[in-house]
Amino acid sequence: MKKLNKNIFAVLMVMVMLVPTVTAEAALNKYSQGLPNKDFIDVASHQGSISTNDYQIIKNEGVKGVSVKLTEGTSYVNPYAQAQINNAKAVGLQVSAYHFSRYISVQDAKNEANFFVNTAKRFGLSTDTLMVNDAEASEFMRDKLTNNVFNKAFDDQMRSYGFKNTEIYTMGSWVNTRFNINDGEGWIANYPGYPTSTMNLYSNRSAWQFASDYQFIGINNTGTKNFDVSVDYKGNFTRGVKDQNKPVPTDPVAPLPTNEYVVVSGDTLGGIGSKVNKNWQDIARTNNILPPYTIFPGQVLKLAGTNSNGGGTNQFYYKVVSGDSLSAIGNKLGVSWQAIAQINGKVSPFVIYPGENLKVPNSSSNRSYTVKAGDSLSGIAQTIGVSINELASKNNITNVNLIFPNQVLNY
Repeated sequence: MKKLNKNIFAVLMVMVMLVPTVTAEAALNKYSQGLPNKDFIDVASHQGSISTNDYQIIKNEGVKGVSVKLTEGTSYVNPYAQAQINNAKAVGLQVSAYHFSRYISVQDAKNEANFFVNTAKRFGLSTDTLMVNDAEASEFMRDKLTNNVFNKAFDDQMRSYGFKNTEIYTMGSWVNTRFNINDGEGWIANYPGYPTSTMNLYSNRSAWQFASDYQFIGINNTGTKNFDVSVDYKGNFTRGVKDQNKPVPTDPVAPLPTNEYVVVSGDTLGGIGSKVNKNWQDIARTNNILPPYTIFPGQVLKLAGTNSNGGGTNQFYYKVVSGDSLSAIGNKLGVSWQAIAQINGKVSPFVIYPGENLKVPNSSSNRSYTVKAGDSLSGIAQTIGVSINELASKNNITNVNLIFPNQVLNY
C-alpha cells in the first residue's frame, strides 16, 4: 500500500507534463494479458476524489470491492475517505477499511485502534466491516515478539468495540519474520515483474496484492491513476457482492468487423485490394486517402462497399502501437493531435495504450501538413491532392514561394 500522507507526491502529480504522451508498457491495464483476478482495489488520499462514474468503470473490469484508508497513527484522517466510501457503495462495491499503523507500545496500539474505530463509526461503517491493520511502517523494524504483542493489543482493542472482522496487511518478506500471521490469514503484497494468473502467490492467505500500478482506462479521479489491485482468495474483501460484471476479455481489442482491415507493416493499398478482393481505388476513396496514398501500420481501413455512395467517411481508426503518442500519430496521419484527443475524449495527460483503436477525424477541416526542409507549396499541394491556390488561401499565404520548416498547413 505505502499509503503515507505524501503531500510532496501530490504536488508532483499536478506537475505532470501537459503534452501528449503514451505509457506503452509502464502500467498494467485491461489490455494486459493473463493477469490474476482484480477482485478488489485499495485507495487512499493520493487517489483523490473518485466519482460513481469512475467506480462504475472500475467495477466493469470485474472489481468487486474497495479497501479505503481511513486513518494513520492517532491524528491523520484521509480527507477523501467519506466520498470514496459513499461512491463505492453507491455502485455496489463491498467496502472495507484500513489503518496505517505506527504504534510503538501496547498503549499506542490501543490508542490507534480507538482512533480507527471512532473514525469508522463517524463514516457510517458498521461493526461487520472488514477492518485491516496495515503493518508496513518503519516502526515495525523491531523484534518479532514485540510486534506480535503490539499487533495483538491492536486487534483485541478492535474486537472489544465489536469490530471482530479483522485482517492484517504487510509485505511478503515480513510474513512470519517481522511478526507472525495465522495460517489462512493475511493480505500480502508481492509485486512480480509481470504478475500472471498461474502464479497464485500466497493462495494459503486471505489475499494477494499483485500490483501497485494498475490503471483503469477512462476514469477521471483527481489523483494518481495508479491503483493497487488484489486477488481475494477467501472472499473476505468481496463477500456478498454478486459477480454482475464479467471480467474484461484479455484480447486487447474486440475483433474488427469483416468490412474493416488493419494495416500491417509492408502493406500497400494495391496489396490490400488483392488480399480482400476489392478495388484499391475504391478503398482509397472510401477512406479519403489522397495521393500519394500513404497508409500506416495499425491504421484501420473501411473496405470499399461500406459507404454505398462512394464518398469518404468523416473519420477512420488507428490502432495504437508501442511507442506511439498522440502527437506522433497526428504527424503520421496529417491530423492535429488535439483533434484526435477531442474525438476520443482524451484529456491531460493524454494517455493512450498499445492495442487501443483511436478514432481519427478525416474531414478537411481537421487535416494538416507539417512543412519539412526542402518542401515547396506546389509540391505539398500535389502530395495532398489539393490546388496550390486553395492551400495558399486556407493558410493566408500571400507569397507561394515562401514557407518555413515546421510550419503547419491546414487543408
